[in-house]
Amino acid sequence: MSNWGASALLFVPLVVAFVGPVKSDADGPDNFSVIDVAADDVLNLRTGPSAEHPQIGELPHDAGGVANLGCIGGLTFEEWSEASNEVREAGLSKEWCLVGFDRLVGWSSGRYLGEGSYEDGFRAGAILCDLQGSEWRATGIGERPVDEELIVRFGSDGRLGGSGGCSQMTGSFERDRDEISIGPIATTRKF
Repeated sequence: MSNWGASALLFVPLVVAFVGPVKSDADGPDNFSVIDVAADDVLNLRTGPSAEHPQIGELPHDAGGVANLGCIGGLTFEEWSEASNEVREAGLSKEWCLVGFDRLVGWSSGRYLGEGSYEDGFRAGAILCDLQGSEWRATGIGERPVDEELIVRFGSDGRLGGSGGCSQMTGSFERDRDEISIGPIATTRKF
């Protein structure tokens, strides 16, 4: 059996796979709207800020109220205000934004995100506060992605359990305000 101790588990929608610091401009919108996506298409959400990262969800072509959790790459506001339209377009293709929508959090290309409405389509806040009785799909353990599906269930007694492939896990968790401590955890094999 292995013991993960206090290792961090990353769960959907808690996917926040930072490659570096995320910048947040005071001039940036609180909420985005999906733009320039065909009516029969969707905007992909990924585990990290590039198309090379695995897809973890989708935003509808007309989604509004998409929470802006920070962007990387692209132009600063000062650079954008002094740039030509051609340079602005090129900057958009390099920008990736961490966004929240419904119960999902993931990275999306800034090219398809525009200034959004004040409505809030990110409904995970209240849900994330109450883990008891919920079920999550783990996407990573620490810095390492999970290769096979790993489902974790949080009980009302502070215990958690889960399964991935033919392996089982059990352990405990504790929530204190906005922090979650997980462990120790025992598994039938190393995940």
